[in-house]
Amino acid sequence: MSFSIICDQVIGGKANDLFGGNEVPSIVAEPIYDVLEQPTSVTLQDHEINAPLARPVYLTETVSTLAGMLRLEHEWDDLAKRSGAYSIFSTFHWNLVWARRFLKDNELFIVVVRHQGRLIGLAPLMLGHSKVLGITQKTLMFMGTPLNDYSEFLLSEDKELVVRLLWEHILKESSRWSIVVLEEMPQDSASLVLSEHCLADKDVYSSTIYCNDCFALDMDRMDKQALDQYMRKRDVLRNIRKLDREDPLVFERVRTKGQVRQTMATFIDQHVSLWQKKGVASSFIDKDHRTFVKELVEAFFDEGHFGVWRLRNTREDSILAILQGFIYEGTLFGYFKSYNLDYAKRGPGMIATKYLLEQAQQEGFRRIDFSRGAEPYKLKLANIQKKNLGILVTKNHITHLFNRGYHRTKEKVMADPKLHQRMHDLKNRPLFRTLFSY
Repeated sequence: MSFSIICDQVIGGKANDLFGGNEVPSIVAEPIYDVLEQPTSVTLQDHEINAPLARPVYLTETVSTLAGMLRLEHEWDDLAKRSGAYSIFSTFHWNLVWARRFLKDNELFIVVVRHQGRLIGLAPLMLGHSKVLGITQKTLMFMGTPLNDYSEFLLSEDKELVVRLLWEHILKESSRWSIVVLEEMPQDSASLVLSEHCLADKDVYSSTIYCNDCFALDMDRMDKQALDQYMRKRDVLRNIRKLDREDPLVFERVRTKGQVRQTMATFIDQHVSLWQKKGVASSFIDKDHRTFVKELVEAFFDEGHFGVWRLRNTREDSILAILQGFIYEGTLFGYFKSYNLDYAKRGPGMIATKYLLEQAQQEGFRRIDFSRGAEPYKLKLANIQKKNLGILVTKNHITHLFNRGYHRTKEKVMADPKLHQRMHDLKNRPLFRTLFSY
């Protein structure tokens, strides 16, 4: 492990010679610049670092093994709660399940910051390879890429100081990476805003990059009249009446783990069939992805963080559509949906969505987060629109221009719904995978 420490020992609680007889000021009360720009050279394990006198102890280190990650379990989730983590994707178990299934040849690079032994900051990163236009680069990125809808640093107190320490540690390890691409950070997250500020005075090339548009529905501000108009325009209400006459519909949340397992097996089959019809390989063709979802059920269902809803008919008891999402801090994060192709012309996915919006109010959800992507139904249903941004860091100008140009092109593509849909359909094709991948 590599270490960097900002430390001091206060003899008798005073530092008269240094501070003119005053007590040593609190680290919390001081700006970060006072902490980091009054250097006194300290050497630890052959690493020379800058350390101000009369300051509490701060330690940063890299966790690079699953065994080391497991030791962080309780501290990780405690920090996530204290930091006000935005989503389920910041929790320990999401990242653990992902790492066990998808880490493979990548290497964990979890940076932690401690203050007098207490965990106050964590960057859940990994070292892997990304490919842009056929050029492969050793890349430092968030764990969970590209499956996470949202990613961020976990920060509690002294956020600005902690972000600076995280980046100083990352940059000291620059021999291990060619490029840093930290994507899917909510535009208003402290991780993003403070990173922009921190990197401005570093000897690297850095830019803020566009990743995705994200949409959500604040349930307290839901316009029921506008929703009904949209459902009529999409013939959802008429399709419900037709299906009800043929065989009464039931929309329900699946309440037992056994039923969830069965429903998710149907969900995977429907998802594969649906994407095959579109001529694109479903992500569930991959055995690891199927296992990943099954393990998420085991990790999150008992705690009430994994929700599954199904639309079925009564007499035949066939499942027309399935919605699956994660529940965190009063928000339902919509993640995947599927439907039975035999009912495709009746719009079962939209019918299930209508019922879910109604049931979400009954279950007390404050918000439904439709996650990444500008699909038309999100544009119509959402009353909140934000962007996911990212941080791009490179060590030379040419590499920076190349990667920044790629992300700017991506932003233009995402702004055109038709072009975005074409690219979405292409992304799982073999040729696309040879040019762009993680």
